Amino acid sequence: MTQNIRNKLLQKLLNNRVIGSHKKQKSTVVSWFPSDEQSEAKEVIEEFVRGGEVPLYEYGGGGRNNIHLDNAYDAIEYLYLHDGITITVKTKYKTKYDAVVEDYEGG
Repeated sequence: MTQNIRNKLLQKLLNNRVIGSHKKQKSTVVSWFPSDEQSEAKEVIEEFVRGGEVPLYEYGGGGRNNIHLDNAYDAIEYLYLHDGITITVKTKYKTKYDAVVEDYEGG
């Protein structure tokens, strides 16, 4: 699995505000990727759900297979540490992004 897919997944979840009570079906999230990246995206989702570096949770049971980020800060922190910050993430989550930078760079 490439770091690029991990970063893209978190960017897409943040951009679509799939955080807290706002959830999406795994299949919907996977469909946001080009067909040649979808199997890898599924694997990354499973990796993060199993206890990866980002708190990505499954929600609901049965065939729903919903997922959501616990919070934006942890996802932004991950992206910051793995060179995945985009202008959109910086702009949409400015306060949280600034907090991450403060935590790592001291201002």
